[in-house]
Amino acid sequence: MTLIELLRVIFGITIINFLPGYMFSRKVFPESDFTLRLTSSIILSMIITSIPPLILTSYLGLSWIISLYLTLTVTTIVSIYYLLKDKSKKPIFSWEYILTLFLMLLAMFRYYLPYIMLNSSMPFGQDSIFHCRDIRNIIDGVAIPPSIYPKTFHFMMAANVVVTNLPSPSVFMLITPFILVLIALEVYIFVRKIFGLQAGVLSFFTLTFLTVQPFQTLADGSIPELFGYAVSMLGFIKLLEFFRDKSVKSIAYTSILFASSLYIHAASLLLLLSLISMVFILAIPLISQSKDTKLVLGVLTIFSIAILLSIPASATYITNVVASLTGGESMLPVGADDKPSFPRDFEAFLGDVLLYSGIVSTVILPFIARRRELIIIYSVLISQVAIIEFPWTPFSFRILRQLSIPLSILIGVFVYFTPKIIFYIGVFTTIISSLSSRTRVKLVLRVRYSVLFYIVLLIILSFLPSTTDFSWRCLPYQVIESSKNLGANSLWYVHEDVSSYQLFNNLPNGVILTDFSCGWLPYFVRNDMIIIPPRSFWKIYSFNDWQMFNELLTVQEKTNLTKAMSVYATLSKYNVSYIFLGSNPEGRHWVPSSYSETRREIEDLIKLLSSESLLKIVFNGSAKIYKLEYVKM
Repeated sequence: MTLIELLRVIFGITIINFLPGYMFSRKVFPESDFTLRLTSSIILSMIITSIPPLILTSYLGLSWIISLYLTLTVTTIVSIYYLLKDKSKKPIFSWEYILTLFLMLLAMFRYYLPYIMLNSSMPFGQDSIFHCRDIRNIIDGVAIPPSIYPKTFHFMMAANVVVTNLPSPSVFMLITPFILVLIALEVYIFVRKIFGLQAGVLSFFTLTFLTVQPFQTLADGSIPELFGYAVSMLGFIKLLEFFRDKSVKSIAYTSILFASSLYIHAASLLLLLSLISMVFILAIPLISQSKDTKLVLGVLTIFSIAILLSIPASATYITNVVASLTGGESMLPVGADDKPSFPRDFEAFLGDVLLYSGIVSTVILPFIARRRELIIIYSVLISQVAIIEFPWTPFSFRILRQLSIPLSILIGVFVYFTPKIIFYIGVFTTIISSLSSRTRVKLVLRVRYSVLFYIVLLIILSFLPSTTDFSWRCLPYQVIESSKNLGANSLWYVHEDVSSYQLFNNLPNGVILTDFSCGWLPYFVRNDMIIIPPRSFWKIYSFNDWQMFNELLTVQEKTNLTKAMSVYATLSKYNVSYIFLGSNPEGRHWVPSSYSETRREIEDLIKLLSSESLLKIVFNGSAKIYKLEYVKM
């Protein structure tokens, strides 16, 4: 990529992901600092370039490109109007700018690091393949198949593809890790608004360095879910302002932000249910403190308006949830066997340190940090745990992964209050020393027996039988390793193979034979493809597919010539014109145990056909493309 191309990409990403939301962020968060202004501008820009075009395209029938340009035009006019009216003055320089940029660069280093260390490739789960397909279909104006959630994320990514003029997988790799950066910054902003800068930094570091989540969610390909969480977090930050000013404006803006999250992913509805938990918690002291009535009614109003504003999406979610609970046909992935078990799955997903530090923090914090705003994070935590444990609840494992965010907030705050805890321990020790010796002995014995009881209870819980057969595990401190163990159906994005993908656009159309090293080739080309999986996966394919794979790889003739002609005849039967072998993923990605066998069989076919001049190489780089030379038989 030349310098001019690089500058064009940076300019395009800035235009589409920052400027549209900048003036709107000044309206939604008028008293915000630089960190919140930057973060909210980016997230609001992503909302603006996705939800309005989605509504105009999916519900009103306009073409996507017209919807995008219309949205950007209206946004530009409104932004200019707000800019002319805006009289506020901000300092030219602040030390906070340096801190914000430092935290952003640190989070980028943390979440882009696996991509760099894996030689510009990251093994996203197979979901990412379908995401890229939908992005390409939006750009091409192809109808998108129905889904449990609207394709808001894909509309946002399509806008980035158009302005950068890069392939959708490349843009996917550039943008999606940055969503994690935004979530980390939101955690910092949220905690800092309640407890100050030091507590915010501690929570930021807890999320980014103490757990493999939410990176594992990204690596699995569940990016729309994370995008929805980023928008929801912005809603919770605005909810903090409502806790303090109880204004109608705060209700309106918070409702719009939560409604926007519902257009992104079904899991956002489950996150929104925390507002109901919040109402119950806030309503407890209503009998003695009537001053909270306005707060309770305001939270209920926010919840109701968010549901109403997102009726096209929320109606779909609610219908499917009801159908799944009543045994009807539903698109939600639910099932009694798909439930996390404590502590095994919790430790595996979150890491021992985060899990148990989070439990300690959750229990102790209400006694040492008496801030009403903590109700927000406790409501989220209670709702998520209830959703995880409630039978027949969708997305149990996904919600479990999201627990890392509220737990990180609580751990950071707990560490911030550690000096206060030490002070209390000192006071407690002084009181004990003033007691009689007999009373001290009794008190010490009770403490010891209590500690012993909890240790025994923890051991018993750890040996309880699991209710799920979730086979792979992620190691909390080994991000690279965890990004490799993604399960059987992964297809790998390999940056250096992109040039070979693009070459097919200059070759005559024809069927491509390949294996899992094809990576994201299917979403760069329009050719029909036969992708032969590792043999250990054949059992999950249909009998006809299994028969085709076996026929393509099995050669029973005796001489090289007859073998070559037999293979040639089989390839001709299936109209194969090209054989594609991508970069060997072994050593850089997790690969199935039988992958090497399948690749070796295809390589043997290539050698056999090449020896009889039935195959010629048309591209010889990190990947290889061979063209079948058809002859008259």
